Amino acid sequence: MKVSIGDVGYISNGVFYRMFNVMLPWNDPSNRKLGIPDPYKSLSLDCSGEFVNIRKLFFGRDYNTPNVSGRQNTHSPQARTSRE
Repeated sequence: MKVSIGDVGYISNGVFYRMFNVMLPWNDPSNRKLGIPDPYKSLSLDCSGEFVNIRKLFFGRDYNTPNVSGRQNTHSPQARTSRE
């Protein structure tokens, strides 16, 4: 299945399983493949491509994980941590 903007799901054994899409109404027939989601207000875009019905919240500081590095890994198939 092709992944689309708004898809909510999970990955298992390398496969994405779509549960529902928040761009569609909660009761859209395509949102019922893995059960019916709780009712929600679908996301909508304005003419500039911005979401109009979301809240934007900002953290007071930057958060990071000590095991992840911003270092480029373009030539290596293995991820590296900042502790290496």
